[in-house]
Amino acid sequence: MQRESQALAVRLSALGAPVTTHFYAGTHSPPYWAREFHRSLPMLMEALRGT
Repeated sequence: MQRESQALAVRLSALGAPVTTHFYAGTHSPPYWAREFHRSLPMLMEALRGT
């Protein structure tokens, strides 16, 4: 799945979309999800507000 995610990030960037990625050699476990959720939530909320 990482290759697909990286390819999507490259494609979005090539199309001019702002892309922020964090790829880790890790697992899909609750501690991993929680860390990424807490980091990404402010960015997601800002995008939804349109600011």
